[in-house]
Amino acid sequence: MLKNLSQIEIKDIVQWDVRNWARSVAFWEKYSNLKPNARVLVLGDREGGMSLMFAKHGHNVICSEYFPFPEATTKLHEKYKVESHISYKIIDMKAIDLAAESIDLVVFKSVLGAILDPNDQKESLNQIHKVLKPGGQLFFAENLKGSKAHEFLRKKFVNWGEFWRYITDNEMKQWTSQFKSCETMSFGVLALLGRSEKQRRILSAVDFVISKFTPKKWKYILFGVATK
Repeated sequence: MLKNLSQIEIKDIVQWDVRNWARSVAFWEKYSNLKPNARVLVLGDREGGMSLMFAKHGHNVICSEYFPFPEATTKLHEKYKVESHISYKIIDMKAIDLAAESIDLVVFKSVLGAILDPNDQKESLNQIHKVLKPGGQLFFAENLKGSKAHEFLRKKFVNWGEFWRYITDNEMKQWTSQFKSCETMSFGVLALLGRSEKQRRILSAVDFVISKFTPKKWKYILFGVATK
């Protein structure tokens, strides 16, 4: 999905800690059964990057967010001339106001942690399962709790670190247990500690090497594809 795109396009799609989070897209493609002209729901896509990626591939995208969108979201889609493939909707993940079995693909990236109650996080996965068609898929990339060092440094240096509920791999396994299958991969150790995108890019090259040898509990991103 990111092949043959410029670095500027990839940055507009992934937006932050680009190299590490972009790895989720290659993982999604590995397990994807997505057909042309699919109906895609992107949850929590305030900046519009994920919606942009699927619209560029000709899918019919519902770009959704809990709060009203900033003007920059539509401007981004107009910049790439994909606005005809995108509609906008205010959606609460905990109560998705769409017909059951009406969506081919649901996507979210770094969204679930904004829901602070684990029971509500679980209900969000139930809602996603409800709106997916049989055989439909969920593509997700979410912040993991990580190590004790991650917990400390996020609270100290990340503006929203104390107002985000980071999930665990085991929780996600439980919450996706109603799906027929769920493939996951954890990645990244250091790059989120970068204070600029340049620093994160350098640290992501280190992550590429050390992620193979570090335990799951040290990693801060979980990629996944769940199939109904």
